[in-house]
Amino acid sequence: MPIFNIGAEVRKFFALLTALILSASFVVAPTFPASAVPSWTLQQGSVARAWTALASSADGTKLAGVEAGSYIYISGDAGASWTKRGVVAAWTSIAMSSDGTVLAATATGGKIYTSSDSGTSWSARNGAGSRLWTSIAMNSDGTRLAATVSATLFSTGYIWMSSDAGATWKSRSSAGDRTWTAITSSADGTILAATVSKQTGTYGRVWISTDSGDTWKDKTAAGSRNWVSIASSADGSRLAAVEINGRIHTSSDSGATWSERTSVNRAWKSIVSSSDGTHLAAAASAGAIWTSSDSGVTWIAQSGPGNQAWTAVASSSDGARLAAVGVEIKVWTVVLPTVEFDNQGHGTSLSDLIGVSTIALADLPLLYSDTYDFNGWSTSSSGSALTSAFSPDSDTTLYAQWTKKTYSYSITFEKGTATSGSLATQSGNDSSVTLSLLNTGNFVKTGYHFTGWLDENSVAYTDGQVIPLSETFIRTLTAQWALPQSITFTQPLAMITTDSDQALVATSSAGAGYVVSFTSTTPDVCTIVSDAIHAVAGGTCSITASQAGDGIYDPATSFSRTITISKASQSITFTQPLAMSIKSVDQRLFATSSAGSGYVVSFSSLSRTVCTIVSGAIHVVSFGICLVVASQAGDGLYNPAGTVGRAIWIRWGR
Repeated sequence: MPIFNIGAEVRKFFALLTALILSASFVVAPTFPASAVPSWTLQQGSVARAWTALASSADGTKLAGVEAGSYIYISGDAGASWTKRGVVAAWTSIAMSSDGTVLAATATGGKIYTSSDSGTSWSARNGAGSRLWTSIAMNSDGTRLAATVSATLFSTGYIWMSSDAGATWKSRSSAGDRTWTAITSSADGTILAATVSKQTGTYGRVWISTDSGDTWKDKTAAGSRNWVSIASSADGSRLAAVEINGRIHTSSDSGATWSERTSVNRAWKSIVSSSDGTHLAAAASAGAIWTSSDSGVTWIAQSGPGNQAWTAVASSSDGARLAAVGVEIKVWTVVLPTVEFDNQGHGTSLSDLIGVSTIALADLPLLYSDTYDFNGWSTSSSGSALTSAFSPDSDTTLYAQWTKKTYSYSITFEKGTATSGSLATQSGNDSSVTLSLLNTGNFVKTGYHFTGWLDENSVAYTDGQVIPLSETFIRTLTAQWALPQSITFTQPLAMITTDSDQALVATSSAGAGYVVSFTSTTPDVCTIVSDAIHAVAGGTCSITASQAGDGIYDPATSFSRTITISKASQSITFTQPLAMSIKSVDQRLFATSSAGSGYVVSFSSLSRTVCTIVSGAIHVVSFGICLVVASQAGDGLYNPAGTVGRAIWIRWGR
């Protein structure tokens, strides 16, 4: 019996099978000029394989790919070199945590395998069983996994979930028995989206879960299509999906509504998304790698690596690093140039543009500011604005160029009820006006003083006020005048905390119609109740008298008074206890405070070898003289009471 390499034969079989499938959906993609496009790198350290899936870490430096009928291959240097790992299997999908430490891979007709050491070693997860696995996804730290199975005439196809990095698995039959093709997860694993291909002649749908896979809903708005791949933003709100021989579709509301984003059918195989959902990349079989920097609205063909039998594309979290694989080709990678927009403090903040080969002048974003005119974009902070299409070949910052808007202004000053004087009109042309409104003495009203300016709409203006101008500014300001007033505040008397409220007396020079109001600045000591001082506790009480004024009189200068509030005294009445013997039961003590029943008197023994106090009663210890003291500690209103002592004789006998 001849000896042959089983692994090589299996690889050839799957390569042939993949090629046949791809040829059945062959679409010629348009070619684009090679000039002004990002420079892609053919990683010579890789090998042409029948690649079926590819995954990337958040920074794009760690990659993992799987080959049909072969092994798992790992790269820790952005695709420059690769190491064979795992076992031979009909690998269909692979997923990687953000830091590249945790990986999970599926094989059709086989098991799910996981790694927690960046792909060095792998473990078969028997709990999930051997199934026709088609896709796997994980949250950012790799603890939550979701995998799909394709249904056949002879086996069921469900979604399977793990919340312990693949140690245990549960099927989610609520989503149904379907020909699942792909699944994607939000960063926290809460929101999941899965796609279905044709099933018994009927096209599939997109299904969404918002509770970590427990329940699923058919998102009919996506339509019935031959879905093949789906990608999600980190928060799960933005989704992008592709169909075989169809279009790219996107959603910005977790799948509730969808938009068709391309006008030409292509043999799409894979799609990936940046963490914010802004930057997308999609791979088409026998076509190009396409990228979008506006959440899928517009697309650019990355013609650098050419039209090939692409099967998968992977992306860093910011969308700047891409890697792509296909059937019997090596790994291609690129670091897409990033265009950052610096608005220089005006207008709307803009997202970065990644992977754009040429930006037409008309396609550059327009900004608006109330106080500046936007003049365009420049490659320097104070340079000339671009006048033609811009072709970045490396990371570039474009700076918004601005010119201050200017408007004419004219401010006329009227004396109002003043008896004489005038002020010159203040006018000019600028982006703002600083008001110089102090009355220099040109306006005079005998017995009154100047208080400020009001315009036609009774809007007040102050000296030195800066007014940004967004239109022609014409105002007539009228001088405002008022009479002075003063307060006479009678000094209140010192108080004791138990005193009745003391009425306050204060008057305004403006007359009886100008009522003076009072406030306490020491509310822990005293408050104001109906224009009278109410004692709260002992201490210094400060009262402020004020009068707000009106259109005729200025507000009066506040006037303050202070008084001392002393705590009240209290005394204790202590009933003489009876004589006792060493055999007497405890004798209850009676004492009250003159402050009232709320001030409980406490007792203590000064002769503890003879007697003690237990629950307010004398407890005999031995014979002799028992000395008991009554006291009351006082509080904010009352001083401590003077102690009162009582003595009784404790006899030896009865």
